[in-house]
Amino acid sequence: MTVSEKTLALHQTKNQRVNAWKQLIEIIRIEILLQLRSYGFWVLLAVVLLISLFFSWILAQRFPDDILKTGLTSTGQARDTLVFLMYISIPLHTLTSFLCSGTLTRDARRKTASLLWLRPVPSTLYTFGKGIACFLLLCCIGLINLGVSLLFSFAVIHYSLLLEVLLYPLLLYFGSLLLLVGITLFCTSLIRNPLLVALLVCGLALYLDIMATDTLREPFLLRIESAIYFPGLGFGQDAILMLYRVLVVWLVGLLFFVLVPLVRQWRSPIESVKSWQTLPFFLLTLLLGGSLLPLLFSYQQILPAFQRGKDIQPIPVTASTEAYTLNVSVDPASGHIKGNASFRLIPKASGAKKLFVDLNAGLKFQNITVDGQSVPFRMGWQRTQIELAQTPFASGKPVQMMLQYEGTAQLVREEYAYATGLFSHEYWGTSINTSFIGQHIALLQGKAGSWYPLPWTTQSLQQSFRPHIDVIRLQIPAGYQVTASPGKLTQRGAYQGLVAQPHASLPDAFAVAFKQPQQRRFIPEVTVQSMGSFEPERQEFYTVISKYLVGLKQWQPADHQPAHQIIVMVPFLQVPIMGDGVLFYPETYYQAFWGKLSQEALYHLIGEDIAEAWLLNMFQTKEPVQADGMPGLVGAFVLPGNELPRMLAPSVSVQLTGQILHTDFPQRAERTCEQLVKSKSGVVSSDSPEMLQYGLSKLDCNYLLVAFHLQDKIGEGQFIRFIQHFADAHFMQPANMRDFVAAVKQSLHVDMSADIGTYICQDKAKPLDCLLS
Repeated sequence: MTVSEKTLALHQTKNQRVNAWKQLIEIIRIEILLQLRSYGFWVLLAVVLLISLFFSWILAQRFPDDILKTGLTSTGQARDTLVFLMYISIPLHTLTSFLCSGTLTRDARRKTASLLWLRPVPSTLYTFGKGIACFLLLCCIGLINLGVSLLFSFAVIHYSLLLEVLLYPLLLYFGSLLLLVGITLFCTSLIRNPLLVALLVCGLALYLDIMATDTLREPFLLRIESAIYFPGLGFGQDAILMLYRVLVVWLVGLLFFVLVPLVRQWRSPIESVKSWQTLPFFLLTLLLGGSLLPLLFSYQQILPAFQRGKDIQPIPVTASTEAYTLNVSVDPASGHIKGNASFRLIPKASGAKKLFVDLNAGLKFQNITVDGQSVPFRMGWQRTQIELAQTPFASGKPVQMMLQYEGTAQLVREEYAYATGLFSHEYWGTSINTSFIGQHIALLQGKAGSWYPLPWTTQSLQQSFRPHIDVIRLQIPAGYQVTASPGKLTQRGAYQGLVAQPHASLPDAFAVAFKQPQQRRFIPEVTVQSMGSFEPERQEFYTVISKYLVGLKQWQPADHQPAHQIIVMVPFLQVPIMGDGVLFYPETYYQAFWGKLSQEALYHLIGEDIAEAWLLNMFQTKEPVQADGMPGLVGAFVLPGNELPRMLAPSVSVQLTGQILHTDFPQRAERTCEQLVKSKSGVVSSDSPEMLQYGLSKLDCNYLLVAFHLQDKIGEGQFIRFIQHFADAHFMQPANMRDFVAAVKQSLHVDMSADIGTYICQDKAKPLDCLLS
């Protein structure tokens, strides 16, 4: 072959490639136009929109009026947003196979054919073009579907929240469409009956959406508090799992696409491309398959980390710890932690061969010694199993343990907090590690397991996973502003050290360090420091929070009243974390609202959420009086079905709200409750419009009135002191309403039977019979 002939052949090959691309684009254009002219396409769009709007309407019914009015958002609503996306994708996924199978089998010459008019199309290029056209049309339907549904839901879910949580779900949403189109394309090449193909793929879509509990669709059902995007912090570690799943879905969808020419060549070589032309598709198959293998391997490695109950199962050792000492070095810039924990492990019985220790998933043990000798250990997700069979501990003798660890704390779920049903701040949701170190921020929580080791002993369970710490030595680089609840801060060269000897459980807000904070002063006693984006238009809201903190000082015990109160706005927190002299407030918890907050919204925010969180935290940090049974906090204030929290938390919240806002709020609430109880029988519902007006959507009037009447009899000061004393006395023993009534009669010589009979039991003859025993 001459040079000119070779050149001509190359030009012909190039022209063929160009023509192939032009033909593919033309096929896509024609197929999209044909679909837009088809009645079936518009019927499909109408059905999808109607079903999605129905789900949107259901979602709108889940939120109370005060949320609708103010546009307030929270991570709970973010979770509902993802579940909502899953629901509205079900009709589109179900009908995808019918659209694809009808398009792939329709003869191109029948321009006016209906959506499901069936005839095989032999051309691989034509099949490719039809598949791409289907995917593009489905993406358009998906965008219209999302747009209409979300516009309908904007009264419930504020747009700023949607922009923060929709990135990965949207990628997965469109990736699932690509996957279903690819599967339909693949099945059409194997099966000649398009109706059978449509039914098979439809069944697969329903299985992935509804029936499966651990599939690639599961990210929509994840507990996603730590996967939400926060300004300045990025995505949490749960987002890693979502990213893996997104990549898997997209790669598998593309793999089905490139397998089509190979399948058609195998099924019918005459009507498909020539063998040598399948080589690029074969190479693409190898490339996609080679990419999927390591991805799936990594996915399987991290998947157990996000599945409850599949980690090393803890068995508490019958033992206690003494002389717990921590030496920790923290770098807020890189997030690196290096520390060692030492304690004396004292067995209460012999025969124990293993000890389980919890630690944040990003921190790894480097060495563990018992009486100076290294012992073997096996690390899992947040939990490490230490072998003690060859140590004196197995024969019932005390041992000295040293645990050295290092790494970067991750913002991930901490499963241990719910292992025995114990209390955590996220008491209606997932327990999240709110300790955070990185990006020039260091927030160290008091609870164990997040940044220092938690030994699984019976004592730890009794202390609600908050072991007593005797000595803490914390080292932080100089140049950071450090605020700590206990301890003394000293600076030595390039580092500053904090030495604390709490000899007790650490408070929730142990220490915080941040660089160049944005500060705003509203009143002399309170400083607001934001770790995120401080927005001037929220000054009114922050001012109210500042007033609230000043009001809190009147309610704290005298030995806990700080000389100066600091509020730190933290982007990733869900509920307030309170310490001595410092409160960490969740900036994103109420970050999105339209205009100014209404008076009712302020009542709701301050009167309920913050006051109750403070009350629970105050009782939680009290010293236990005995070492058996479950923590009294769980039994007295959080345990479902107990009437005691329904009486105490509302009364404290209402009184505190009145003090902070300097209004007659308690009197108005009492009058409203009296009127409601007189006009209605039984326990007055918290959905009463009159109570919603005052932000009391969680409170029961009946129990509130009982507390009011008791306070009127003994005085506000004595009432508060009695509550605190009662919490101390029952810290390790679950208490209920009967216990409270008996304690009031014994200590204060006040009989509450009449009030109980009038407002709660509605039975004056046997007023206490309705109380839980």
